[in-house]
Amino acid sequence: MKRTWLPIIASFTILLLFRLLSGAPAAAFAKTGPKEIEQRLKKTLEQISEKADASETPESLSARSDPSGRQAPRSLPAQEVRIRPKTQTPMQIRVTSPSRGTRMTAQSEEEIARDFLRSHRALLNLIDPDEELLLESKLQDNIGYTHLRYAQRYFNIPVWPAELIVHLDPTGNPYLLNGAFVPTPKKAALHPELTAEDAEARAREHVSGGDGAAVVAPELIFYADMERRPQLAWKTELTLSLTEKWVVVVDAVSGAILTAYNRVPDASASGSGVDLLGVRRNIELWQAEGEYYMVNTAKPMYDPAASAPPNPDETRGGIIILDAENQPPTSDVQYLSHITHVTSGSTNENWLPDAVSAARNISESYDYFLERHNRDSIDGQGGSIIAIVRVGQNFANAAWADMMIFGDAQPFAAALDVVAHELAHGVTTATANLIYQNQSGALNEAFSDIFGEMTEARTNGSTDWVLGTRLPEQIRSLSDPASQDTGIGRPYPSRMSEYINTYQDYGGVHLNATIITHAFYLLAQGMDGAIGMRDAERIFYRALAYHLVSSSRFIDARLACIVSAEELFGQGSAQAIRTAAAFDAVEITDAEPTPNPDETEYIPPPSGPDAILFVYYDEGQGDHYLGRRQSGDPAAGVRLSHFPVSPARASVREDGGFAAFVNKFNDMCLILTDGAGTEECLGYEGLVSSVAMSPDGRFYGFVFLDETGMPGDSITVIDTDSDNDVTYELVAPAFDGVSTNTIIRADAMTFTSDNRYIVYDALNRIELLDGAKYDAWSIYAIDLTNGQTLVLMPPTGKLDIGFPALSQTNDNFITYDAFDPNITGSTIYAQNMIKNTTHTITEVSGDWGTPFYMADDSGIIYSQRNPTIPTGFNIWLQPLAGDRITPAGEPSLYLTNADFGVVYRREALPDEPDVPDNGDDDVVVPDDGNGGGGGGGCFIGAAGF
Repeated sequence: MKRTWLPIIASFTILLLFRLLSGAPAAAFAKTGPKEIEQRLKKTLEQISEKADASETPESLSARSDPSGRQAPRSLPAQEVRIRPKTQTPMQIRVTSPSRGTRMTAQSEEEIARDFLRSHRALLNLIDPDEELLLESKLQDNIGYTHLRYAQRYFNIPVWPAELIVHLDPTGNPYLLNGAFVPTPKKAALHPELTAEDAEARAREHVSGGDGAAVVAPELIFYADMERRPQLAWKTELTLSLTEKWVVVVDAVSGAILTAYNRVPDASASGSGVDLLGVRRNIELWQAEGEYYMVNTAKPMYDPAASAPPNPDETRGGIIILDAENQPPTSDVQYLSHITHVTSGSTNENWLPDAVSAARNISESYDYFLERHNRDSIDGQGGSIIAIVRVGQNFANAAWADMMIFGDAQPFAAALDVVAHELAHGVTTATANLIYQNQSGALNEAFSDIFGEMTEARTNGSTDWVLGTRLPEQIRSLSDPASQDTGIGRPYPSRMSEYINTYQDYGGVHLNATIITHAFYLLAQGMDGAIGMRDAERIFYRALAYHLVSSSRFIDARLACIVSAEELFGQGSAQAIRTAAAFDAVEITDAEPTPNPDETEYIPPPSGPDAILFVYYDEGQGDHYLGRRQSGDPAAGVRLSHFPVSPARASVREDGGFAAFVNKFNDMCLILTDGAGTEECLGYEGLVSSVAMSPDGRFYGFVFLDETGMPGDSITVIDTDSDNDVTYELVAPAFDGVSTNTIIRADAMTFTSDNRYIVYDALNRIELLDGAKYDAWSIYAIDLTNGQTLVLMPPTGKLDIGFPALSQTNDNFITYDAFDPNITGSTIYAQNMIKNTTHTITEVSGDWGTPFYMADDSGIIYSQRNPTIPTGFNIWLQPLAGDRITPAGEPSLYLTNADFGVVYRREALPDEPDVPDNGDDDVVVPDDGNGGGGGGGCFIGAAGF
């Protein structure tokens, strides 16, 4: 079967491409060498051939195939699921009819939570929850529920801020999951362009006064802001002063600032300074050597065995008030130059009024959280509470910066609700750790306002619902937000339709907090059927302590509060119903839950002469396996591989005899598609990232792992007939034959039918004329006759283009994914590369579609996400017109519970395929002296997108 592939070179914007971080060869590959791998590959081929000679017919195999070898999807308990639209991950999974049993042991709680995560991995959109979720904490509350909090990771790099919580009911059964996290970042960049030192310099440049800041060493993360794909980044913290601790995230590729915010919550109020109230209060003191210190050791949290008051560093469980003595002498406080103990020689005289106010109000705040929520101090573990009064001169601020800080310009320490507000910031840091930016930051402020007013209500018997009652100017109103001006010419909002979109105030953390606090006011007192402050505060505290995570948003707060009400008072309770109504009233409404998995429709796949290999997730084994469906197999197919596989597309020889794939252990394997015996592998575990086999089984393409375990920037092609192997360093061609080293790694590969080209997708690191940098996936081909690289799909800053698959009857047609990182979804295209015409095949939600042509090119199969089944995907079929690129009719379900489909036929292909004559087949092109393909270029115009 002879075919000629004509590249059409189209113009595209000249890109100035810069050198990527040079990668060393794989450590294992360097020791092994391509020749040894080639010999092992040939030996493996011989073993497969021997098995093929002794194998049974496909029909007899099908007759004896045990359908249970590929387990049917396990029925999950009835549940409600709410999906975050941009990430396509659950905000909340609620088991509505959990099984009941005896109380689990402490040891088994972690495993039962892991089982729950594994069984829901498809819904979570995570490839391997065991590897990607790190248990950070396990808490048991005072009503018997257990809460296990997990942080997300990928390639052992933190995904930040991304967390989820599994909740077990008092009988030990998982009944709820909630969080804010992202799908497995399968094609994220893994190599930073910027060093940690570069990132630190960028962070210092971005923050005013950053040159002199103390810096936490930058940490490599995947930054996940829930709005776009995760980006490789450096995260650092700059401490400028007590009230300025900046978290800065720097794109590890472009150097752009992805986010920056001051994590020290701010409760400043405008106005001039005034004296404190001067009311005499009872205080608890510590006596040492004839001197009395403002150190309260009378609380239940105090641990005398571990303490040596009055030294704050040697006191466990005390309330300690210190004095800055109006230093530094400025209202612009950058640091503390002078801190002393507050002391007196008398128990009743000569006490600093600021310290007395702070001591009394911190004591009341501590008592509130202990009495109402059984929380022992800020950290919940009886840790000391430290406050510093008289900071600066005319310093109009109160703040939480891992301790409480009070300026002297206003009587902040005398305002009980302000003191409790600041202490509540510490509680938030110790629980949900809500990021102080945008909606999560507004939630942070809202919970402080709420608990400030609730502390006031406990101490005084009532509250006026206004923060800063004792200050010259009140700050915010929970009952009537619009009664207070924001200072930007508009009142505080009461509902989402009044939400203030702004870059100021870290995205409106103070400005928009009143939407949440007003919902609390309505629930507690301000609406028909209000449930009262005592029930409302329990609901909101439980949501904060056990349900919210660092990047939670307003909708997460709604869901967390409703489920907290149900845990406390029962499903269908008046408290739960009114909680939902309160959020409705401020226009934070609920999305419809996704359908129950039991309601998922399974349509029988269409019949035909084609067979398919695919990857599926076996719940019983807890891993991915290679599956097959051919004539005579069950509708769901049968398990083919004996050992787990990497979730990636296999290559099948054109006669359908055997397939090549990468197993879970990063070894290359071959397997007979008739199922005769198990797979034969090279025996080089930890070496292979991806593999492709040519249609005739002669050539094999490898992307190896480097010494760090990351995919490398070269492709090695082994010719098993000629004892030849060549390693191609991946380059990105531009005009005039210029090639630049911008490729970081390759992934999916395929060969043309004549073995001339290997087509692959690759991650580019690109620098534009203005110096801006970005990463983008695009598609290339290497001409194996001369080593020249051709551009098939040029990189674009808007889309990631990958998973190429060629038509099975003509190499001039290609299908591929164009993934939009801003909507977490993909568009599948098919293109005639001769005419440079492109058609949209379908839209895929939530992930890549990994398309593949049917054996006769009558259609394209693709994966469509279905989070209600173990694998997380079904394979669909879109019929095509005779031109191989135009959709014809509606798509249909082809195979359930499967991903990475590869269609093949077991019978040998004829020399000339019987395909429609549309004038595009077998075009002969004169050789131009450069291998027939010309120089670098592209096969697709921008109009294709």
